Amino acid sequence: LGSAYGDDEINGVSGYQYLLAGMIGYGAASTTFAGLALLLVIRRESGVLKRLRATPLPPATYVAAVLTSIIVIFLVEAVILLGIGRFGFDVPFPDSVFSLVVVLLIGAGSFAALGIGLTALIRSAEGSSAVVNALYLPLSFISGAFFSEDTFPEVLQALAAALPLSHLIELTRNVMVFGDN
Repeated sequence: LGSAYGDDEINGVSGYQYLLAGMIGYGAASTTFAGLALLLVIRRESGVLKRLRATPLPPATYVAAVLTSIIVIFLVEAVILLGIGRFGFDVPFPDSVFSLVVVLLIGAGSFAALGIGLTALIRSAEGSSAVVNALYLPLSFISGAFFSEDTFPEVLQALAAALPLSHLIELTRNVMVFGDN
């Protein structure tokens, strides 16, 4: 996707920087929301969660471990994307790495909670992928993960303003691109 922007600027910044921040926000939705929802539905349907209840492992410990692992996977993904951006497209590292980590942890935690909530609505593992993809893929594009939402029709801009991914991407861009702390 980075080659589509070339040396173009989007909202006054390098297209590469703009896209990288959007892809990291998209990664939060993809990994923590979609990945966690699919994982839990499949484990529920295959009986893994029921078998875990028969063990002495407290449910809160299991949930904490799953959340921690999915968030760590997302953070590794973000680091890899930052590395590719830096070494492949000469995108500078953010000025405040601490602020970026805080934003990403809050975003990942929020989308993980939404993913867990979605599992209550999905009844079968067969339909889980379709339900999750039908929700997060269109919303990722509307939220401006890959394009500037300024070019969208007003009705889509209003919809994007109501989506949590839009706000995570905006925060990520503010920290990564504009140097906000």
